[in-house]
Amino acid sequence: MDEASRDCDVVIEAVYENAELKQQIFRDLDAFCPERTILVSNTLTIIPSRFAEVTQRPDRVLVTHYTGPAYVSPLVEIVRTEQISDETVDIMFQALKKSGKRPVIIQKKVPGFIAIRLEVAIAREALSMVQGGIASPENTDTVLKTGYSRRWVAARFSESFEVGPGWSLFLTGLKQVLPDIDSLMGVIEFLQERVVKDELGAKTGKGFYHWTQEATEETRQKIAKVFIEIERWSENSA
Repeated sequence: MDEASRDCDVVIEAVYENAELKQQIFRDLDAFCPERTILVSNTLTIIPSRFAEVTQRPDRVLVTHYTGPAYVSPLVEIVRTEQISDETVDIMFQALKKSGKRPVIIQKKVPGFIAIRLEVAIAREALSMVQGGIASPENTDTVLKTGYSRRWVAARFSESFEVGPGWSLFLTGLKQVLPDIDSLMGVIEFLQERVVKDELGAKTGKGFYHWTQEATEETRQKIAKVFIEIERWSENSA
């Protein structure tokens, strides 16, 4: 690590989600890297102050979250710390743009950032409806795939409402539906049961669906292909 990082301008750590391991890597990088080096952790949920506090360069430590599949998804979240300099954030923002990504800056530390918090909110309600017998996993997936996801490819979330019925109708819907939305703060029981049974998805051959190696690879390739096609369409329609 010493030799590899001694003359880097930016170092991105991307080990699995273990805060203690990541902190140790940041301690080592802080010792090995030049003072100018920006240290970055790629993480889903760990706030950047956990890494900044173990270094002597808190103004040059931040978090990025590359949404998956990272090699084709353009979105990268940049998460600030209280001590980070605007110059550091701008350097990372511009570097990501030049690499073909679409970075967004998160101004305040919050677990899950933007992408994961939105994903968890949707997943919590979808899984709650499955657990309550309101809908099957297949029907819930169909609604998400053929309804809202297609709309949000064509237009931004807020745009899709503003060119449609507008916020007044949406507010009316919120008042009617919000009291019944699941506000569960713990683990969804039937999902926990699947984990205990080792029904994790493609990696174990079964989740809500049955998976073969061929089906897994086909689905992964399809996801990557759609990402590429959407990006091309987006560039041509900009």
